[in-house]
Amino acid sequence: MIYDIYAYARTREAEDKARFPQTYPIAYRTIVSAYSDQDAYTLTGWLAAPVGPLRDAAQRAFDQWRSKGSIPQADAVDLIWTYLAFDAYRNFHPLVAALNEEDDSRRYVTDWDVLIKTPDGANISAVVVRPKDDSKPLPTLLEFTIYVDSRTFAKECAAHGYVGIVAFTRGERRSRGEVIPFRHDGDDARTVINWIASSPGAMAVWECMAAPTVHSLNGRPRQSICRSVEGHRHAFRHRAGDRLPHDGQYRPERRLSMVRVRGQSQGF
Repeated sequence: MIYDIYAYARTREAEDKARFPQTYPIAYRTIVSAYSDQDAYTLTGWLAAPVGPLRDAAQRAFDQWRSKGSIPQADAVDLIWTYLAFDAYRNFHPLVAALNEEDDSRRYVTDWDVLIKTPDGANISAVVVRPKDDSKPLPTLLEFTIYVDSRTFAKECAAHGYVGIVAFTRGERRSRGEVIPFRHDGDDARTVINWIASSPGAMAVWECMAAPTVHSLNGRPRQSICRSVEGHRHAFRHRAGDRLPHDGQYRPERRLSMVRVRGQSQGF
């Protein structure tokens, strides 16, 4: 589909005698707007891939055959596809970021600058993304992490029909103060969970999950984070290192790095 958009844009360029920066957004909107949130999330991620690796692959392919007098047909086809991939990406990549942002704004409500107050007066910075079509209560998935580049997890959750929340260790993003890994993470993760739970319309079900590679937060077992909000849910399950389900089918490929929680909440 990446190259279908590109080919459509080039066709419009030739037929309409227009410039590629004008025809590509038309092709993008025509095709991507028809996709479901899940499929669009995958496609837009592919479109945003960096150009560098494709350029390097094309250079290596040409270098391999440059000194030879001929090239077998199958290898020639591979060489053409390698160059086409690079040529397509170097032309549309400068346009993709704005188009992806436009598509996201049509599908999701995003708050990049949430601040959650802790009992000791600090702030936790968080990102919240939810589908715009949220006429019914939606479950919430939480990732608490020190890695600022994990913000796309919130959009991934929203693409699968959840409210996605990524909360960050103190000192990261809009939270002030020194970044001290693990010192406050356990208590702060519980604060975020309680913040979600206090939204209007308490959740029906929570699921707390943790990776086995990190055994504790703030000196306490990971399970205690979930137990501290036991009163907010009717059912509770904990599975170390498991993967989040979505109607029995959704299985994110990434293992959990910190804490992710699922809950039912009218507040989102």
